[in-house]
Amino acid sequence: MSEPHPEYQTDLPRMAAGGVGGQFWSVYVPSDLPGDTAVTATLEQIDSLFDLIRRHPEHLEVARSAHDVERIAASGRWVPASLDLRLALENSRLDQTYNTPALATIFLLAEQVDWMLSLGGLEGVASRTDRSAEIVYGWAEASAFATPFVTKPSERSHVTATIDFEGVDATLIAKALRANGIVDTEPYRKLGRNQLRIAMFPAIEPDDLATLTRAIDHIVDALSS
Repeated sequence: MSEPHPEYQTDLPRMAAGGVGGQFWSVYVPSDLPGDTAVTATLEQIDSLFDLIRRHPEHLEVARSAHDVERIAASGRWVPASLDLRLALENSRLDQTYNTPALATIFLLAEQVDWMLSLGGLEGVASRTDRSAEIVYGWAEASAFATPFVTKPSERSHVTATIDFEGVDATLIAKALRANGIVDTEPYRKLGRNQLRIAMFPAIEPDDLATLTRAIDHIVDALSS
């Protein structure tokens, strides 16, 4: 550990050269080990970790308590902000969290997972986007004024479709859609192409996308008249 070992994922010289102040290490054992063998292997790895720390006290130190966190921080040893346990300690003493999502996100996540499972899990969700992609790309390929930006079907996204337009200003289409409550169809700005970007995420009903294609046809007819 104290000498360079490029064949391993890390060593102390490389950590020092890269300015690494801390790392998260995992005491991992293969999941297919029998129960007693897995426990033994885990304990052996934990023993090896603490032996490593004892042999390199100038480089490595473990924090077992809030006091250790404060002591190590006060020693002047550099700790990157992302690994600074003082933030967790200070906020814990205030009975609060630091820059974490609201609890409502956990509720919403649970609702989303339940909804995905109701569709048949990942396979059901994927088939839903496949149907949406079939609707949007099929419409564009049959259109006289629209074509898929990605010409090769196997390389097209099934969650976001970019559609090129010819003979009609796509920004005017997006403006008309937005005026009627259909938003976020504007193109990728850096591409500089006359196109719309259409979301086909699992939460979007495929039938709504079929309605969108008919709305675009109606707008194009109105702009052409």
